[in-house]
Amino acid sequence: MSEKVPFEQFLFRTAFCVIACDGHIDNREIDEIKKLAATTSFFRKINVEEELHRLLQSVRLEGRNIFTKFLDELGERDCDVVQELMVLEIVLRMIYVDTKLEINELKLTHLIRSKLKVADEVIFQRFGAVDVLLGDRKLFDTLEASQTRVPEFTGIGGSDEEFRSLDVDWDHLDRSESDL
Repeated sequence: MSEKVPFEQFLFRTAFCVIACDGHIDNREIDEIKKLAATTSFFRKINVEEELHRLLQSVRLEGRNIFTKFLDELGERDCDVVQELMVLEIVLRMIYVDTKLEINELKLTHLIRSKLKVADEVIFQRFGAVDVLLGDRKLFDTLEASQTRVPEFTGIGGSDEEFRSLDVDWDHLDRSESDL
């Protein structure tokens, strides 16, 4: 593997992968990323618009391979408990900001969780009984049954063509935080 990126950039990539895994980037997801960049230290030193465009270009070139690379890097990173909890917080913020949980978001969340060493008890203390993080199979079954269009995939993602043509509102993406 190549040299590891700084944690803030990796955290940003985490947010991007979560919002992109369902094949559509909702404007509320973009707004949440911009809000986090403006009001927290999660994405300090990150040029949000530039990084979003770079990652969208990666999707066009690599398709769902970006998820595999992301998960591989997550597994190789030597994160402490605080960093792992930050990853989970970003995941939760991104999956719930558009008020709907998609099956691919749930599957990616489970894959992310499987790469982390933080104990369920610590997750419970930090976030409460969040079914998405603590592996409630009923939630998964309910989502799977309720989805009318679930892309075929093994692991995460749809076909490469689906992800190469990621649905995103480009005009909204380029708005600054003050325009929102």
